[in-house]
Amino acid sequence: MMAGRAEVTPLGGVLGAEVSGVDWAEDVDEPTVRLLSAAWHEHQVLIFRGQRLSPERLVSVGRAFGDLERVETYAGLEGCPEVMPLVKEATDTLNVGEGWHIDSTYRDRPPAGAVLYAVEVPPVGGDTLFASMYAAYEALSPGMRRLTDGLRVVHANGYLGDAAAMEERRAGLAMAVRTETLVRTAEHPLVVRHPGTGRRSLFLNGMVADGGMTSHFVDMTAEETTPLIRSLCAHAARDEFVLRIRWEPGMVVVYDNRCLQHNARNDYHGHRREMWRISLAGGIPT
Repeated sequence: MMAGRAEVTPLGGVLGAEVSGVDWAEDVDEPTVRLLSAAWHEHQVLIFRGQRLSPERLVSVGRAFGDLERVETYAGLEGCPEVMPLVKEATDTLNVGEGWHIDSTYRDRPPAGAVLYAVEVPPVGGDTLFASMYAAYEALSPGMRRLTDGLRVVHANGYLGDAAAMEERRAGLAMAVRTETLVRTAEHPLVVRHPGTGRRSLFLNGMVADGGMTSHFVDMTAEETTPLIRSLCAHAARDEFVLRIRWEPGMVVVYDNRCLQHNARNDYHGHRREMWRISLAGGIPT
């Protein structure tokens, strides 16, 4: 059993930390798990390098940070359904996760976070960017905070019901969206309070209207909603709020979906990339 060797080194002023001294191929003791959970809440993104993990060991990483859920949109690994392979083949033109977003906000209970494990990475490109929604909210003017505090957003997975979008994905991405996945909507506050830290953050997606996950503000039209959403998302993606991760094989990243947007860059055409993903079950945003 691995015990008592974890060291947490912050990577930036607003988010991100690298953890050394933890080998997830071994069992990790409870004091270390508590330390890592506290570090995750503080830093929002944790990075572990040099891991060599089976799907079963990756599941144990996820369980250290919370309850697990099966991803409904894409299939899991055979024999280990909690692990979803994210694969872009060398011939694909699209990838999963491109564009600034929070995962699955169209659900009543979006994921609390996720664990990503790099199996195969391109020689260049394929970075993932994370933006702190804590920092984005706290940097708003007092007047804008008063406005955003009172708004609620209708989120939708409209891309699953959009025929043109589905055809584009079939043509550009080998991973197939499950056809039995239902189109659904959920209503959440634009500003939420983190259940673990109590801090407020923006809770929004940059993908707007039928092809994305933000439909409209409650009691407003999509045309009225879109300019403010796009302005807030441009604000949230400012360099000072962003951590960029350059992947290497064996890297594990744990991120908090409740207070982050992320963006998986699609800039490695002609190369294969494979990640394994674990989704952490979440609650109702408030």
